[in-house]
Amino acid sequence: MTKLLYIANLRLPTDKAHGIQIMKSCEAFAEFVEVELLVPRLTPLVKKNPFSYYGVKKDFAIKKVFVFEILALTRWIWGWLGYVQSFSFSIGVIFYLFFKNKMYDSNTILYSRDYMTLFLLALFKTHPVAEIHDYRSKKPKRRINFIFERCRRIIVNSEGTLQALQNHYPDNLQLKKAQVVSNGVDFDYFNIKETKEVARQKLGIDSSKKIIGYLGRLETVGQEKGVSEIIQSFLATNEDALLYIVGGPEHLIKKYKQEFNNNDKVVFSGQVDYSLVPLYLRSFDAVIVSTPEGQHAQTTSPMKLFEYLASGKVIIAPKIPTITKYLNDNNSILFDPNPVRGREGSQRASASNGTEALSEKMKIAIYDTELVDKLSQQSLHDAKNYSWHNRAKLILDLIK
Repeated sequence: MTKLLYIANLRLPTDKAHGIQIMKSCEAFAEFVEVELLVPRLTPLVKKNPFSYYGVKKDFAIKKVFVFEILALTRWIWGWLGYVQSFSFSIGVIFYLFFKNKMYDSNTILYSRDYMTLFLLALFKTHPVAEIHDYRSKKPKRRINFIFERCRRIIVNSEGTLQALQNHYPDNLQLKKAQVVSNGVDFDYFNIKETKEVARQKLGIDSSKKIIGYLGRLETVGQEKGVSEIIQSFLATNEDALLYIVGGPEHLIKKYKQEFNNNDKVVFSGQVDYSLVPLYLRSFDAVIVSTPEGQHAQTTSPMKLFEYLASGKVIIAPKIPTITKYLNDNNSILFDPNPVRGREGSQRASASNGTEALSEKMKIAIYDTELVDKLSQQSLHDAKNYSWHNRAKLILDLIK
């Protein structure tokens, strides 16, 4: 029987999106092949069983590899110490594969999204499958090129990521054959039976007000995700409604509270247990996708977008290529994140136009109930196209 060994360098469980993505992927792969998830033996920051935390069936095994837990001893030190920990995990993986006779087993697919691990697997000529979610131009070009040349197959999260990689490594033959496969969603997990009123009652949320919600981390790879602009635009509506921000980290929550003078129209729920996410989504009248900046805007494939679709809520989202591949005027309310600059072309005029444009879309989501119902129904319908099951089947077919 074919076996897939998913190698992931992460603390498990984690409140970050890649933990959800990896666990849901393994669950879906396990519907077709035997799956084993290999992770480092690190002290988890979330003290819960990974399967129950993510709502994942226990259809695959999780194995832990010894690693030097340097960051636990020096938590606030950045830089090369993180690379040492990552390297120690990759070395541990190699020893594990040799010890278990899986290094060159023709029936075992070695699968990873970790560059360090992929490099060592490529060095040992194991022909792994790489799943790439980012483009890092600062990484050593020869090393990355070497990894890709020795991969059995390359799976990429978005067209933007693939285009950036192909531009940076124009002669890499494997990249020319790489396939874009987006993230997925567990439709049944988010399409819950509770009504909006029941969800609000369970969460202790005001049932009398319209609510726009943002759910997810407030930063990615150390860069803020545009939540400050969302708050500014919401407050500019001057409507008797609430904006819920569900996610962390705590230091950004404190920053935004200070920035907006603890405005009581903006409610910060902090980081919540993953099992509560469907309830929060059900309690909202509309949900919003932030506008990422820089390179991330061109390469992202946000999982929250698919979770929003499956929740059946109208989505307010920026009109950028990585978003409009999945959202359109039939299932969402789109806004231009880069409006025409003011007469003087000033940065202040541009920011003002941007706030005004998003504010107007928020007002539509609050008041136009007929349009909101129509878009929400289409969202539910479209969400079924992005199941983890279909994603896993497509990837396995590509590997074969």
